[in-house]
Amino acid sequence: MVFPITDPTQDPRIAPELRDDERVLWADRPVPRAFNKATVSAVLFSIPFTGFAVFWIAGAAGLIGGMGGPGQGGPGPSGGVMGTVFPLFGLPFVLVGLGMMSTPIWYRRRLKKSLYAITDRRAIIWQGAVFGGTQVSSHWAKDLAVLERRQRSDGSGDLVFERREKRWRDGDGDARRSVQEVGFMSVPNVREVERALHDHLIDPHAR
Repeated sequence: MVFPITDPTQDPRIAPELRDDERVLWADRPVPRAFNKATVSAVLFSIPFTGFAVFWIAGAAGLIGGMGGPGQGGPGPSGGVMGTVFPLFGLPFVLVGLGMMSTPIWYRRRLKKSLYAITDRRAIIWQGAVFGGTQVSSHWAKDLAVLERRQRSDGSGDLVFERREKRWRDGDGDARRSVQEVGFMSVPNVREVERALHDHLIDPHAR
């Protein structure tokens, strides 16, 4: 099955990426969407994280009893220079929390700059960066052996090719991990796109 080539195939990013005799079978842009599993998780985590950071700053500044302030021996307003500087240590955590809260905004902006295509040789992802530029990745038949489809009620959805796990330790030495999903995200008619990948790349001889 070959999809009708939609307007995004006229995108100037496509032609320079194609190799000799490579044909585009399908191309489309993702449906701009603010939320997915990752953005929801980030927002839910950011609410208590940011709230605690704000609470800590208020306490360190002596605005909340028990952590400082006049007559309490803490680093509040009566603490001189430290009373002014100490609360500032919490600002980076507030900024991190606000960044996580805004994840849906950045995710939507990235989708609006992204483009997906299926050729007779590979699947191509043009992933837009928030602050400009584009990252291009190619995925061959061997990279598509295991697909995960997440379909929504309107027929759009995600096709996940792989998950890349990143592990690190934070400033306190605690182990952290994040998982990045790679694939066609928020595409229209996701079931048909999956079928096209199977028909033309994963198992073309089964048709």
